[in-house]
Amino acid sequence: MFSLTLMLISITTTRQATAWPQALADDAKQHLLALLASNTSHESYDKLQQHRNLMQSTYSALPKHSNGNLGHQSIRYLLHRFFIEQHGWYIKGLEPSTEAPAPQMSSYWLPSYLQGVLQQHVGENGVDLHAVAALAVSLEYIIGREATSRFNTIRKTFDMPRNATVEQFIEALSAFMMVFHEDVSLLAVSKPELQQKITFFRAHYEYWKQASDFINDEFQKGAQLTDQGSVDVERSAQIVQTLNSQFYQLNDRQCRDLKKLLISSEEVPGRIKLTSFYNMTHFTDWDFDETPAYLRRLGALEEAESGVQRVITTNYIQSLPNCIDSSNFFSVCCRNECEDLMAHLEGNLSAPLADSELLLQLAAALPSDTVTAPRKIPKSLQDRLKQIADVHHGQVPLHGRLFAQWMHHAFPRECPYPHTSGSAHPFTANEWMQQKGEAIKFQSHEHIKEFVRSVCGSHGDCETLGSTKPNDLPWSTEEELPLVIVNHQDSSQAISSDKADNPSLSLQSLAILVVVLGVLVNMVMNRSGSVAFQFLRGIAVVLFIYVADPVVVIVTLGAGLVISKVLPYIQQKSKRNEAWKESKLCSV
Repeated sequence: MFSLTLMLISITTTRQATAWPQALADDAKQHLLALLASNTSHESYDKLQQHRNLMQSTYSALPKHSNGNLGHQSIRYLLHRFFIEQHGWYIKGLEPSTEAPAPQMSSYWLPSYLQGVLQQHVGENGVDLHAVAALAVSLEYIIGREATSRFNTIRKTFDMPRNATVEQFIEALSAFMMVFHEDVSLLAVSKPELQQKITFFRAHYEYWKQASDFINDEFQKGAQLTDQGSVDVERSAQIVQTLNSQFYQLNDRQCRDLKKLLISSEEVPGRIKLTSFYNMTHFTDWDFDETPAYLRRLGALEEAESGVQRVITTNYIQSLPNCIDSSNFFSVCCRNECEDLMAHLEGNLSAPLADSELLLQLAAALPSDTVTAPRKIPKSLQDRLKQIADVHHGQVPLHGRLFAQWMHHAFPRECPYPHTSGSAHPFTANEWMQQKGEAIKFQSHEHIKEFVRSVCGSHGDCETLGSTKPNDLPWSTEEELPLVIVNHQDSSQAISSDKADNPSLSLQSLAILVVVLGVLVNMVMNRSGSVAFQFLRGIAVVLFIYVADPVVVIVTLGAGLVISKVLPYIQQKSKRNEAWKESKLCSV
């Protein structure tokens, strides 16, 4: 799978895999099956309907089976998009794969387990929107249980009563936020130790003021107070779920600051010279200390033929080192702003394929954080999009690698560069150490300086290094269509899915069919059955190659077979009639 949205779907984190008890898997399964059977609470049913509405536009734009249902790859994509847009969650277990997952509990891959349960329940005909929405609700249910369990552990550590003071409750929420952000272990932690950790976190977390405001705002909205002014902890538990599901809004502020800093040092939009990237470590509060080898494997390093190395801004911002490992089920990473742009296109098109001219109109009117609209799309990009359409018989697949690459060129500071399969892999620090035996970061700032000097020369003069700016961002002609459905039932959609939306093709097929039938009539009148069959068999082969319309091909072959069987009988009967007429004439 190319690494794009479908790059970020494949994130695995440093948090140790948790062997969840089978009881939790069974609970998740029963929750999902109850939703599918509409045997659930009003609250869950209302949430199910809400999720269906939120997923509708993306669902409409995805490739489907001939029966209108989604394949397992599209299910994963739809769920990924939903959780990113609603909660900023990058769910573990929704990684792209070539086969549907089996319903077996494995480590923290409960989402994949639930998808296997779902697809086993519905069979081989794909999954509809209702079922995908049910799966999303069940995943939220399990993630909510994890958050509740974590907060209950904090309550137990603080020995918090059912009715707590406001200060006690705020302290517990602060601890929850710290654990969420820093992955602090709560095992065997005493109350003084936890309080000490909170004090340290408040003093050293750069965005603590914003985090504190976030906590206080949610407390004001959701706290249930008793008549005595204390907090009813049980009735106020929804605040924990809100912090868990909306933390990404706070994280976005940090990501925007990172983006602004990187853009300030760009050589061209979307690219920073590697030496400039490392030099920022010495005059900013950020540590840009990932090694070139690790950046390369993350898909964040571009290496030109001239030998100059550049960091791809969007790929770096969205890469694993900038993610917060918040849960056993998800990570919070910098949002892929390109998905917001794609959501706009999907909402306007409601189809997996689009005409290049229409896409150009929509893209020209589409603003982003760094691109103003309306604008005129450069001629080179217009030509690129038309070339993509030419590859796919006049239509552009919205979820293919080539269009993702086109979006990177059109919005280089929002859309990541989509690498081809296998060229990038988001290794965690532990995975990198295990597989490569190398550190992912330089050991110190001095080691960074030594590397820059080795690249730029003994005087550290990097201004002339790669001074010729790239005229254009790199372009690869390799296409990948990870969401295309290929099976024996609807292979025609996979081969040329634009034909269903092309009325001229059906008219062409009808015209060919008329011509074929005309030839048939002529051959019947000339009584040449065997010749007709041979001729029509050749016509059928030509139609299969150039038209691929099964109706025309089947009718042609069928007509040929009928003619080859019927005409000899007609010819024999005709000869008898002629012989009878001749005998009558002779007798007269």
